[in-house]
Amino acid sequence: MKNIVVFDIGGTAVKAGVMSSDGMFLNKDEMHTPATKEGLFACLSEYVVGQQAFAPVAVSISMPGFINSKAGYVIRGGALVYLDECEFVSELETVIGLPVMIENDARCVALAEQLNGHAQGLDNYVCVTIGTGIGVGIIINNEPFIGSHFRGGEFGMSLVERTESGRYKMMHNTASTAELVSMYKRAMNLPREAQVNGKEIFADESETALAVLERWYERIAVVVFNAIAAYDPQKVLIGGGVSGNPRLLDNILRVMPRVATEKWVDLQVPVEYCMHRNDAGMIGALCHYNREH
Repeated sequence: MKNIVVFDIGGTAVKAGVMSSDGMFLNKDEMHTPATKEGLFACLSEYVVGQQAFAPVAVSISMPGFINSKAGYVIRGGALVYLDECEFVSELETVIGLPVMIENDARCVALAEQLNGHAQGLDNYVCVTIGTGIGVGIIINNEPFIGSHFRGGEFGMSLVERTESGRYKMMHNTASTAELVSMYKRAMNLPREAQVNGKEIFADESETALAVLERWYERIAVVVFNAIAAYDPQKVLIGGGVSGNPRLLDNILRVMPRVATEKWVDLQVPVEYCMHRNDAGMIGALCHYNREH
């Protein structure tokens, strides 16, 4: 039995843990995502050093962006723009002294659900992850869809809304939790620097807050519907930090017939939460390690 340090690096938080190769958590923690590459590497290294009692043999990481996992190269870092064009694996291995593996975060979520979650026994499904950005992990014929340029599932870059300036917004800028926070601040006339999180928004029962949430639910429904239309999956799973809110799925399904009109009847498939919720990225990182060993 081997022990692996696993990380799920997001735009605001780094989830960390040590897992046995058979999928048991031995330790879990969470840190704020540093604002620089040097800070991130120091954060990861410090955590690994603190886990030496578990004698880890490797590090496996779930992270956003265009990830060439074979080469250990980050083409684009998504919300972590300071990781663009980064020889991530070789640089981090130099710092921590252990073998390192990386994979796209949405694909990791999909792998976790395939292992022992709500996608067991399925050959074709998608996992929509909602966080600082929007990701879609796609499994086709029981294999992750990576794409020719490591961009498979980058639904967050889809163009969806035309602005007054004539430019189009991407899904990252309409349906992410980061955009939900921005929408709420604008509606409440709060300063841009005001500290607001999703839990506070979901707890706000004011008419203004409910209107913001309603618009946001519609935008998430668009993401889900478009994924169904593109890939004809057996099931769609919803993950990401915001999936911890019990009202999210019911509201997505409530607004879906209004968003998709009669087309929802034609294309409807089951939509569920990911089983692993906030642990999915770390479990998926372990799955990625196990697939390669």
